[in-house]
Amino acid sequence: MRLFVIALAGCLAVIALAAAADERPKNIRICIQFIEVAHPDLTEMLTGPDTAGPLLHDKALALAKDGRAKLLETSVVMTRPGQKATVESIREVIYPAEYSPPGLPQAPPPPKQPLIRPDLYDAWETRNVGTTLEIEPSMAENGRNIDLRFVPEIVQLLRLETFKEYVDQWGDASIRMPVFGTWRLNTSVSLLAGQFEMVGVINPKPNTPGPATTRKILVFARADILPVSTQP
Repeated sequence: MRLFVIALAGCLAVIALAAAADERPKNIRICIQFIEVAHPDLTEMLTGPDTAGPLLHDKALALAKDGRAKLLETSVVMTRPGQKATVESIREVIYPAEYSPPGLPQAPPPPKQPLIRPDLYDAWETRNVGTTLEIEPSMAENGRNIDLRFVPEIVQLLRLETFKEYVDQWGDASIRMPVFGTWRLNTSVSLLAGQFEMVGVINPKPNTPGPATTRKILVFARADILPVSTQP
């Protein structure tokens, strides 16, 4: 009888601790991963009865360890339920958006005019090159699922293309415009806490015109519910 009372007291203590943990404030941590795989490997991964997110993530990581896949990016950010959060790792690229074509000079130019002539440009734009992740998670009523709206984006500066050739007495003053490559996913999903889910597949554009048939980029998302620690 005494042992039963002790065991019952222990169970009640565990239940009380669990209830206290449920009442603590909680944060939600979101992890997004971009993993590049070959198209045939993706086809094989999706073949079969079991295509659950954790299994697909394990397969993609196994391919990466064998050198057959590449882990391109991992972004992590934490926020409170119902709050928006953004994490950025970017470089600002400023480029001309509008320009005035060269005409007859109104006055003699200075003796040493620079090759870059900002007087030809009427407007400029800025593009963030790098990784950006925007999230807005909320907890479902059961306390185990997370409803997540998120926008992960990777932008690359691929090259500069000559838009207009122009040479003056100081040298090359051609107008060159940047060409960007963008990988973006904008969606809302429900995730089981603590498990990865494959939320999208991106087809990166090749350097030559044509469909993207050789490689695919898998986007995985994971949400973790983290009670706020009460320890000092």
